[in-house]
Order: sequence, then C-alpha cells, then structure tokens
Amino acid sequence: SMKSRTVLQLLFNPFTHDARVSKECASLVKAGFDVHVFCLAHTGLPTQEEREGVKIRRFSFLLQGTRPFRGRGHWMYAECYLRMLIASLELRPMWVQANDLEALPLGYLITRLAGGRLLYDSHELWRDCGFLGNWPGWARRAVSTMEGFLGGKADQVVTVSEGIARELRAQYGIQLPLVIRNVPPPSSLQVPFPGIKERLGLCTKTRLIVHSGNLQTDRGLDILLKAMATLPPSIHLAVLGVGD
Repeated sequence: SMKSRTVLQLLFNPFTHDARVSKECASLVKAGFDVHVFCLAHTGLPTQEEREGVKIRRFSFLLQGTRPFRGRGHWMYAECYLRMLIASLELRPMWVQANDLEALPLGYLITRLAGGRLLYDSHELWRDCGFLGNWPGWARRAVSTMEGFLGGKADQVVTVSEGIARELRAQYGIQLPLVIRNVPPPSSLQVPFPGIKERLGLCTKTRLIVHSGNLQTDRGLDILLKAMATLPPSIHLAVLGVGD
C-alpha cells in the first residue's frame, strides 16, 4: 500500500538549500517511495509545494505568521513540534527520518504515537557543536543524554563520516551508525566552474584560506579574523556563506 511506502523527513529549516536532504529525497523518490518533508515556514516561500516528486509542507508559527525562522524562542519550536506531530498522525508514515538533533525528539514521538520506524540522520557531532558552548554544563549534559537515549531507540542511525560514526558509538554505546557521505551528484562534477581564486581575481599561486558555512556566532570567525592579522598580507581570506 501507499502508506507502507511513505517516508517523512523532519527538517528544522525552510528546505531551500539543504543539499543532503534534497539528495536523500531524490533517491527515495527514484526508489518508489512517497516522500513528504515537514520543515519551517519562511517569508516568500509557499506553505505547501511539490518539488520533483517530494511533497513539502512548511509549518508557520500561529502567533508570528511566516516571519524569518531565525531568532525564535524555544517555546515557538514547541508549538511547531505540536503542529507537526498532529499532521504526522494523519500521514502515518512507514519511516520517519529525523534530520539532526533538534528533530530527533519529534521523530521519536511520531513513531511512538503513529507507528513506523525511526531513522536518525546526524549531520554533525552535536555534543561538541559550537552553539552549545555558552550553555550551562547541566544543559549540555541533558542534550547529550537525550541524544544518546533517543539515538539508541532509533531503528537506524546515519551520519556523514566514519569518524563521526565511531565517535557516536563511543559516546553512547550504540551500534556503529551507517555512513552516507554528502557527495555532490556526478553530473554536477562534470560542469566546469571557475575556482575561488579566479572569481576573486587572485593569482593562482596566492595562498588563500577559505571559511565555508553559516556566518554565525560560536563558529570561531572572530578567532579566524584575529589570526589573519598575524599573517603576512600576501595571504588572503575568503568567507563563503550567509547568516546573522
């Protein structure tokens, strides 16, 4: 039945540029699964759309409409959790994939209440993530305990590299996670694309440091800039990404 082929992806971003989840969804659609994505609303994006066979539903916050998702309080996430949970009870997916730690408790609740199996896809080593650096020790320990407990309850844990897989097993005593690397599609690798130095008008022999990723606090960008001040001016820094 179609219900037995339904996969629900839980994602706490607007699903505009999450390449890993996009590729996973494309693979599932190609394999004949009915793929749904529950994610966060954002200004200018439709609340429901279908993209290459993937059914996307974005959940806004009742009291805040579709304002940008960054900077919301934790209570707003709780509201979003509840609305996604109610919607999932009608969908009753065969598999629920919780992408990253913030989606893991919701994925566990859905599988407990609506049935189905839980897959935890850990894109990061969350216990040591920078944004937890300013949290009190008891809060970091609580997050780690929660991840270990719920990760152990998952039917399958997936991650991005062998090193993170080994660390998760060592931290939590769970079965060695399955590694699915985040590799670009072969077709994209065949398209010529100018290098960063060429786009910046730098000589190919120029030494260049590149920071790639979200521009936000707790990622060491301030340390990187201070370090650049100690290096010769012939060494350049390129910062790629968007953020606060």
